[in-house]
Amino acid sequence: KGQNLDYAYEYRDNLKEQYELLKRQEFCSDEIVNAILNIKKEQCCEKKIALEIEVEDTIYNEIEEADLVSVLHNLLDNAIEANERIFKEEERGIWFGMKKESDHIVIEMKNRIIRGEKITFQTHKARKEEHGIGTKIIEMLVKKYHGTRTWQVQEEQLIFEDRIELVPNR
Repeated sequence: KGQNLDYAYEYRDNLKEQYELLKRQEFCSDEIVNAILNIKKEQCCEKKIALEIEVEDTIYNEIEEADLVSVLHNLLDNAIEANERIFKEEERGIWFGMKKESDHIVIEMKNRIIRGEKITFQTHKARKEEHGIGTKIIEMLVKKYHGTRTWQVQEEQLIFEDRIELVPNR
């Protein structure tokens, strides 16, 4: 009897966990941004990477959907890959922000890096043919939307900072 009860509690707790994973968080009114951020949040959970997201509640329809998917997907993938190289889970982290400032769309991201890592935008993937494609896509979209990209490394804090400004209606 006690075993059945234990099993029932375990089953209930497992269902709760699955529900929490499936429950989609709404970061803003933009369905595309929400979809990408939820996918990346789930990946970060699986890889034990803390992810903080702060997005202005608006619709980012000045950027073509495919372009928005590309820039967000590639930026977050790069940050996730950098965090996977960090051995201690408690030292991992990604901070993502997105907002509109007058006619600009601003995307800011910070992510942890390993000590001594030089940022070269070279791939760490086993398949070198995948090298730098995401970075090239980001650069292409920054150019397409008359934007700028600035980045810096805070070596003391082991943080890479990336800021992209897109000016879609120029």
